Amino acid sequence: MNLRQGPLISERRYPRVDQELPLLFRVLLPEKEKEWISTETKILGGGGISVTSTLSLPVGTFLHAKLKYYARVIEFTGEIVWTENGVVDGILQNRYGISFTQISQDSLLAIHDIIDQFKRRPIQTGLKRA
Repeated sequence: MNLRQGPLISERRYPRVDQELPLLFRVLLPEKEKEWISTETKILGGGGISVTSTLSLPVGTFLHAKLKYYARVIEFTGEIVWTENGVVDGILQNRYGISFTQISQDSLLAIHDIIDQFKRRPIQTGLKRA
């Protein structure tokens, strides 16, 4: 019997990098606008981002976000598609996976440019040359 091996589990639909970038987001609710919350991305990907916050939000929550990278401000709407929580330094931290639901082509291209820039950077090993 000849079995075909499928793609590796580590392969992803969209490229991504572990990168902390400043992010502002607010919850989109029909009854009123919510305040902007400041945080950082943990992972930046072609299909979405992950962030941490002390704010507890459920899966299915829609957000308006502004990602800052040097002079660029990339705006998008996203939906929380997964959550995790844990305690860091005695403070409850919530981690969210946010999938892009509305993003302009220019913003998406900017995100892919950022990902490409970080992928091309040399890996720092912490070792010093003699």
